[in-house]
Amino acid sequence: MSDAFDEMDEIWALYADDGAQALDAMEASLLALQAGEDPAAHVGPLFRAVHTFKGNSRVLGLSVVESRAHLCEDLIGLVRDEGVPMDGEIVEILLFASDTLRAMLEETAAGRADVDGAGSEELMDQLRGKIARCSGAGTAAAEPGAAAVEAGAAATEAGAATAEAGVAATAAGAAATAGAAPAETGAAARETTAAARPATEPSDAWEGIPETGAPSAAAEALPVSGVTVPSVADILDLLDDSALPDTGEATGAPQGGHDGPAGERTSPAGPPPEAGPAAVPPVAEPARPAA
Repeated sequence: MSDAFDEMDEIWALYADDGAQALDAMEASLLALQAGEDPAAHVGPLFRAVHTFKGNSRVLGLSVVESRAHLCEDLIGLVRDEGVPMDGEIVEILLFASDTLRAMLEETAAGRADVDGAGSEELMDQLRGKIARCSGAGTAAAEPGAAAVEAGAAATEAGAATAEAGVAATAAGAAATAGAAPAETGAAARETTAAARPATEPSDAWEGIPETGAPSAAAEALPVSGVTVPSVADILDLLDDSALPDTGEATGAPQGGHDGPAGERTSPAGPPPEAGPAAVPPVAEPARPAA
């Protein structure tokens, strides 16, 4: 029995001694930081001191002491691992924590039992509040960069959409222009055809029948585009005997007939055959005298 008590006495004595040394190292680092020394030289030793004190409290089952030391370790870890600056507020909170933990160390070492947590609620509130603010500051520092990236991506997408809309509008305009060009070409072709189409008046070739000096009235009845071609009988109605060519000199025969028994001039045997629009109506050959 006495050996067991001696062992526990030794453990509690070791806890008190190691705890005091850890808190001394913690306080020394905080005073150096408070004096303005380089945090890089003191944050590491400060973190190890608090970590050792927390571990010793856990071994002995001192949950209240351990929980306070654990929050101190979390706050120092933000400075060491997350780049949170070691400002004066953190140093003051940790100095307050060092005094509180030292009082807890003395009480637990003397009573060999955990302490009531009600007396350290203010320290807990300060530690939690500062950890929350430092964590929010780290998040807020990262958010502007992320927001800028998102804004840039949104601007790029908007530019791409605008470019696509411009391309679509250009394509639509080109298609409309391509459709209008054939229409304009067709309209111009129709206008050119209409201008080149001859007037409804007779051409110069029909101003008169060749070698007859036929009146222009006959030409007016001759064909034009879309008008029915007159027959030879219509042309003959427009001509009189004075307008017929004298073909007797060429043939040496009487013109158009012969003398009958009573000495009267007879008409040709029949009407001349029909001819095309541009041909002069032929004159019938004189009939041969009766035998």
